[in-house]
Amino acid sequence: MTTVEWISSGRITCAWLCCMTAFSLTCWITTEQRWTRRSILRSQELMVGLQLLKSRNHLSAMRPRRPTIPLADWRIASDLEGSRAIQRHSAMPATGCTCAGCQRWSQIAQHVLPTDLQGQLARLGIQPEYPADLYAMGRGDGSVEYRVIYQLVGRLLSGPAAWREDAALAAKVLTYQVLRPAPQYFAAVVLPHREVPGAVPMLGEEDVGELLQIELRIHVP
Repeated sequence: MTTVEWISSGRITCAWLCCMTAFSLTCWITTEQRWTRRSILRSQELMVGLQLLKSRNHLSAMRPRRPTIPLADWRIASDLEGSRAIQRHSAMPATGCTCAGCQRWSQIAQHVLPTDLQGQLARLGIQPEYPADLYAMGRGDGSVEYRVIYQLVGRLLSGPAAWREDAALAAKVLTYQVLRPAPQYFAAVVLPHREVPGAVPMLGEEDVGELLQIELRIHVP
């Protein structure tokens, strides 16, 4: 399976290594910096919410988890109650966002995401039209590239590695699995939230799982 690779530099995830122009790369880095500042401001609020859930036994290790759920090439054990509790949480950057990208995604998600993937997200306790965060960036061909981020509570049991060492770049690169090259490009990666550059720890290593992140990239006409 082909992969699309991204390079992490400090707290910033840089954009396409081989096909982004200098202008769009600058825009993407600016967006990443904005997200890093925004996530830091809201992380404490989400952490408080998660602690409250645990104090109410919402994340009790005694509660059974749903059996392993596939998401493309990954296998995830999801804590449904915990995952559903953090969906549309006020600390999530996209919650209540009125930007054009978020507004449009809520209208088109069910039409542009593969039907089988929508079903898999639903089984994990995720509503595809309501991501935790989202970025939209125009492309030279007139289409829009969406980077859509979902979060859930659970365990990542297996699947393609998110990071690999690149000797030529002397850095780790984030590797997206291309699930559909055309006509609408679509790629994904799944990783623990603690591995995201600049992430603030929000949920400890509970028996029921940890905070996981699903990232999708899709081109929409």
